Formats: sequence, C-alpha cells, structure tokens
Amino acid sequence: MAFFVTPLRAYSLVANNAYKWETGQTLKVLFLDGNMAEQKAVISAFKVWLNYINLNVEYYTEANKDEFYDIRVTVKPNFDSSRIGKEAHQIAQDQPTLTLGSAKILSAYFDTTNAKKKEAQGTLLHEVAHALAFQHEHQHPNFPYEWKRQFIEEVCINRLVRAYKKIKTDKSPAEIEQTIEDSCDRDFSKFTPEEVTASDIFDERSIMTYEAPSSAFINGAGIDRHNKLSAADREWAAKIYPF
Repeated sequence: MAFFVTPLRAYSLVANNAYKWETGQTLKVLFLDGNMAEQKAVISAFKVWLNYINLNVEYYTEANKDEFYDIRVTVKPNFDSSRIGKEAHQIAQDQPTLTLGSAKILSAYFDTTNAKKKEAQGTLLHEVAHALAFQHEHQHPNFPYEWKRQFIEEVCINRLVRAYKKIKTDKSPAEIEQTIEDSCDRDFSKFTPEEVTASDIFDERSIMTYEAPSSAFINGAGIDRHNKLSAADREWAAKIYPF
C-alpha cells in the first residue's frame, strides 16, 4: 500500500501524572554530543519553560560514572523526539532520552530571522516540553475532533521511516508494524481525566498541538502550527509546577 504523507509538526499542556517530575526538583541534563552553539540552543529552550515552572536544571557535557542523569540529549540524528518526563529513567544511562536534530539549524540563543529557524525553535520548545512530562494537547481528554485513522498512520509511518534510516534495526516486518501501531497510540490516543493534569478546555494555540489540515479530521477544521508558548501553555505550566 502506498502512503502519501502530509508534512506536519508535533506541537501540549497536558501533564502526564505518571511521569511528572517533583515540583522544585533539580534535573541533571547530560549532553551526549553537540557543539557549543547547538547545546546553547537546547539550553535556551529549557530556559523558556523554566521562566514559568518550579524546576531547576543542571547541564553537563561529560559523564561521570558516579552520577545519574535524568535527561540525556543528542543532536546528531536528523529527527526530533523525547521520552516523557520520568520515563527517561527507564532508559540506559548511555542512551539518549531527548533527540533534537533541529538544534543543528539554530545558532546560539535562537536566531529567528527566517521561517526555518522559527520552526526549529518551536520544535525544540515542543520536545523539551515532553522531557518535562507534558503530552500532546490533542491528547487532551476534551479534544473535540476525531482523527482519520489513515492520516495518523501516515504520520507515524513517515516519522518511523525517517528514524529507521538513521538507526540500524533487526526487527521483523511484524515487529515494525507493531512499532507503528504503538507510535500512533502513544502520540494520538486521548488520556482520561485521571491520567493527566490539564485545563478543562482544549487549547488550539498550544505549542503542543499537531499542525494538521482539515482533511486530517472526520469533523472539525484544521489546526495551525505554533512556534511559541500560548498564554494557556504558560499559565498551566505554572499550575503544574507551582513556585
């Protein structure tokens, strides 16, 4: 079967209660690679969120075998992804939990002079939010639209194809198909109100919504891309990790 993929960008302020960090906690972030400009771009994304939340971050560029690092960052692959909050603790210490390929197209402290760099800025803010335990806004319990299954499968396949080009795998076709299914469920399934901390209203302007055309939905209009935190993002970040 041929899939024709519509490009879109993942962009929530829905906090996963199971993986939320402790309010006031100091997170240790280890850079596994990246030059100084790339690392500064990542740090800048963290700083945007830290303006509104009661978490602290310490950054490291060299690993100490006696230290435990909460988040491990790589910028080498040409894709972006993140584990959700404390889910990172389930991953081996020498493996990345936050992949930020978009950092390569950003100079220090976010040069946003063109659209491509603004999109990269939005991507970093989005993925760092995942590392802070925020989920996609379209997984909000009150998300009002219904996705077309074919559309989200195309999105998941497109993402995994890009990832597998960079990562050697010995998975069988059946295992790869299951990986696609798991990816779709992970990124699109709604949460129950008990699973998350969130407002009662879906925020269409959240940096954590997916950009998607109207054709992606059985009902409802399309959703625009956003590269900055919305007012609700800032408000709910402060409520989730209060000072």
